[in-house]
Amino acid sequence: MKWTLFLSRLAWILNVCFVITLILRLGDTSALHPDFIGTLVIAGWVLAPLVNGLVFLVALIHRKHHPPILLGRYYAVYLIVLALQLLFITRLI
Repeated sequence: MKWTLFLSRLAWILNVCFVITLILRLGDTSALHPDFIGTLVIAGWVLAPLVNGLVFLVALIHRKHHPPILLGRYYAVYLIVLALQLLFITRLI
């Protein structure tokens, strides 16, 4: 189950990248390096929904096993964040 904790921590980092990209959409990005912005966009808009979906899929598959405390508390958070990310990416919000 150590890999699920790693996946959970990776999801949190990518979700932070998603929030940063949302903030960057509101401001001026001319002072930032284009490679840095590209990395944030790929991490936040592409990898974050994939990892959140994977974490939620792991939660559905391993219902019988007792998840680690940190991961077990946040399954609903990953689902809500995944739904918000998909709404932002499809421009429904």
